[in-house]
Amino acid sequence: MIALVIFSERFSESEWPLHEAVKIAERVTAGKLVAIPVFYRVSIEDVTMFEGKFGECFVETVVRGRGQDHPYGQFWVDSVRFIAEKIGFNSEVYSIDVEEIVKAIKRQLPYLSPAIRTLQRHFAREFLIASLVSAICCYLILH
Repeated sequence: MIALVIFSERFSESEWPLHEAVKIAERVTAGKLVAIPVFYRVSIEDVTMFEGKFGECFVETVVRGRGQDHPYGQFWVDSVRFIAEKIGFNSEVYSIDVEEIVKAIKRQLPYLSPAIRTLQRHFAREFLIASLVSAICCYLILH
């Protein structure tokens, strides 16, 4: 499986995407998932260093939760950095080339684990790619 993790300025505004980042990082480490980060209107440095609007939202989320002693705080930081350091896409100019993302996903498909390849037999590659592109387009339109 492949997860496109779309980092935006407001990604860390809620605990939900941060919890998802932890789960994604765990599955990547276990070899069950490939994560491709997409930096949408946010710099890679702001995400990895928790700076700018991304960092401000993160601090607000932690403080709103349980303050600086938030039990998940360090898991979130480690997971976001782990994913953000992967090779991905950056849209500093606010446009993401969907075709390039599709090509990158196709390049990753042969390297997936045998268990995931077994699942692929049940689903056509084109269906998976179309679903991912559809999700990206919906996200970009709504945000």
